[in-house]
Amino acid sequence: MVKISMPDTSTSAENAEWTAEDRRAVKELRDHLRQMREVMDDSEYAEVLAAMANTPPGKKPRVPNRASVIDGSFMSFVFIFVFTVICFVSYYAFQNLYHAILKKFPTVQHTEL
Repeated sequence: MVKISMPDTSTSAENAEWTAEDRRAVKELRDHLRQMREVMDDSEYAEVLAAMANTPPGKKPRVPNRASVIDGSFMSFVFIFVFTVICFVSYYAFQNLYHAILKKFPTVQHTEL
């Protein structure tokens, strides 16, 4: 049988003393925590966190719309416009290629039959 010795966890006088470095680290952590609380208290982040909290797992949270020029409708319009331009340019290019091939190799009437 193996015995495992556990260190003594009682608070001794040397463990209870704080060094200046420990105090500075604790102060920095408290400042960081205070700053994070301020950030989370902002209304924008509060709305996002509320939306995330009310969303079932596996689904994307609905975040309130921000005032922006580029939204879903604008992006749809841009996509449709670019797609239409690409289709017309492709049609024009293939039409010119077709006519160039017909001009280079004219069709000859076959009268063998």
